[in-house]
Amino acid sequence: MENQTTSKRSIKKNTCGCECCAKICARYKKVHPIFASVVFIIVIAASFGILAVVAKNQASDIANLKTQISEMQCAATQNSIRDSGVSYDGQNDKTALELLKDNHLVETKDFSGMGEFVTAIDGVAAEDGKNFWAFYVDGEMAMEGAGTYKTKDGEKIEWRLEEIQ
Repeated sequence: MENQTTSKRSIKKNTCGCECCAKICARYKKVHPIFASVVFIIVIAASFGILAVVAKNQASDIANLKTQISEMQCAATQNSIRDSGVSYDGQNDKTALELLKDNHLVETKDFSGMGEFVTAIDGVAAEDGKNFWAFYVDGEMAMEGAGTYKTKDGEKIEWRLEEIQ
């Protein structure tokens, strides 16, 4: 018994060496202040590292989600255009094609002497030999090209994807 007491006293008195500090930590569950500080700093640094990775992953997930939503909206818009066409109001001294290009992404094909023909509106393309973009004024198919037709205030201009008969 006396041997244990002496041993405890000698450990308590001699706390400057590594072996002694290790024995103190194990026996009396006391942690050396420098060791505790190092562990605390490592834990904090690891926590910030983990938080940075999580934040980066969340930012990437949000960007992917925005892209998917944008693609779905684009597909919905294209389906709506394919089914219902595009319509807008005429404006004095502006051509039907000019107004269409002001508000939509338009692809055309130029035919010399005949002007531009609309081949796609907002990514919805007419299929060669199957359909075409028809231009209407107040519900009647236009007898003039959209590039030369000057609209008037109050007119209803429409573009419909029509099948070739």
